[in-house]
Amino acid sequence: MRLPKLIASKYFIFLVLLALVSIALLCPEVANARPGGGHSYSGGSSSSGGGSDGGNGGAAILFELFFRIFLFLPPVVQIIVILSIIVSVIWYHLKHQGGEDQVDNHVQSSGMDAYHFQQNERANQAKQQKIDALILRDPNFSEILFLDFSHSLYHKFYTNINTPAIRSISPFISDNIKLFMRSDMAKTSPRTEVVVANMQVSDIIIMEEQIKIIIDFQSNYSTLQNNKHYRHILKERWVFVRNIKTLSTSPEGLRDLACPNCGAPNDFNDAGVCGSCHTLIEAGEMNWMLDKIVLQEHQHYRADTLGTYAPEVGTNAPTIIDPYLKEKGAQFIAFHNLEDPAAYWGVFMEQIVETTFKTMYKAWSDRDDWKSVRHLLSDRLFEANAFWIHLYQEKGYFNRLENITLEHIEPARITMDNNYESITVRVFASAIDYTEDNKGRLIGGNKRKPRSFTEYWTFIRKIGVEKPESEFDATQCPNCGAPADNMSDTSVCGYCGTKTNLGDFSWVLSNIAQDEAYQG
Repeated sequence: MRLPKLIASKYFIFLVLLALVSIALLCPEVANARPGGGHSYSGGSSSSGGGSDGGNGGAAILFELFFRIFLFLPPVVQIIVILSIIVSVIWYHLKHQGGEDQVDNHVQSSGMDAYHFQQNERANQAKQQKIDALILRDPNFSEILFLDFSHSLYHKFYTNINTPAIRSISPFISDNIKLFMRSDMAKTSPRTEVVVANMQVSDIIIMEEQIKIIIDFQSNYSTLQNNKHYRHILKERWVFVRNIKTLSTSPEGLRDLACPNCGAPNDFNDAGVCGSCHTLIEAGEMNWMLDKIVLQEHQHYRADTLGTYAPEVGTNAPTIIDPYLKEKGAQFIAFHNLEDPAAYWGVFMEQIVETTFKTMYKAWSDRDDWKSVRHLLSDRLFEANAFWIHLYQEKGYFNRLENITLEHIEPARITMDNNYESITVRVFASAIDYTEDNKGRLIGGNKRKPRSFTEYWTFIRKIGVEKPESEFDATQCPNCGAPADNMSDTSVCGYCGTKTNLGDFSWVLSNIAQDEAYQG
């Protein structure tokens, strides 16, 4: 058959369609479904800055350009291009049939990756030394509490940025930030559904008159533009400042953004005067204030890309272990008078980590039972995942997790201060992970092939709590022992009226960080 006839035949059309499908397969949209997973700070293919319609916008542009060029190619060249694409796709799938996460194996094991790993280890060592130095100056300082404070301020800042309610946080923001709020950037469309996915202390700087703490955020929020919903993915660096002579306030006051003078709820006027004690609260003098925001990355995508999948990132990277893990572990053992440390860690991994893991993943997959794990999760972790469950419900989607297997657990970090202790572990797991609609149609994922993943889980508990890990029961209120079937949205037990997720009674899962986000 001559080439012109071949081009006009159904076989040529089939080859073109196969090539187009192949291109689509090589340009997947991004979203990891799982609690604490990619949904927390990513969700669809995106582009930096504005101007993109989200979804596979970049791929669509490239495809259109390719197609226009393709039409002007000689017939022989068109056939060669199509066959080359088909061969490339076959080669790609054969090469990566061992697992979705094989794409980045070579990069992760390269010398450059090892170099960055060592750099990160040195940075974590320096950071821990600075945290310890700050605690010597301010014995009431707690990294865990400060992160809670930062999370509360972050959420209130973006939720209320263009409303009169912003005055409720006026004593915690500097004049620089107030100027930022009057800028065009801050006056864009209203931000809703603000979700903080990951946050961590990046640096602490002790100066002659001030202390600075730098927090790195990964977060997102929703906007409505031209009757289309978008999710905006942010990486930001927030700089907090406080007078070096000021000491930390009570845990409750710090977490609730209360008046640092009288402890009353945040009721301030525009000038920063407390409505209860009528004291002028000067930012940075009696408590921490936000002094600077550095936007490091901004991406956005159409919200209707929910339910699509892409390979895991970082699954085969080495575990980021805190350089002081051995030293802090010895301190933890001595503090709790553990006669058999090996037995303790075995019980902790089984009763706390594994029980929380299985309970939470079952509740996530069931979707309607998510409140049953309210007492096991910190406020910020519960809220982040509750948002995605609500979004799935609106779409009529179900993220199914089946054959969930917790394969391995590695300790990564231990911290202790005068208020809290925390244990971070890296969990290695796999599950059949797919998303379907309410008619059972597959939206994304794979119903047969297990998906391997790893995550860093941080558990917190108040200092002085000595409830045996062997008595941990995920189905009960940790205070009164009643069934955990009557928890409010704020984790208050409906039987005893106690807020249950602050670590006052047992371990609470405070944070889940993905491999690509966790830095130690």
